[in-house]
Amino acid sequence: MVISPVPEILERMVDGETVTAAAMHDRLARDFDLGERAAAVAEIGSHLDALVALGLVRPA
Repeated sequence: MVISPVPEILERMVDGETVTAAAMHDRLARDFDLGERAAAVAEIGSHLDALVALGLVRPA
C-alpha cells in the first residue's frame, strides 16, 4: 500500500521510459500545483529514490 504522491508518480511512469526528477515534475505539474520548481524537483527525486529502494522501480 502506498500513499500520495506515490500513486501519481507511478501512474505517470506507465510508458516505461526513463524519467528524471525534473521530467517527472513536468508530468505532474500538468495536473497539480507543485509550488516552487527546485524544491518540488528535490522532493520528487527523494520519492523516486524511495521507490527504487522499495524495489518498485528500477534506477535509470
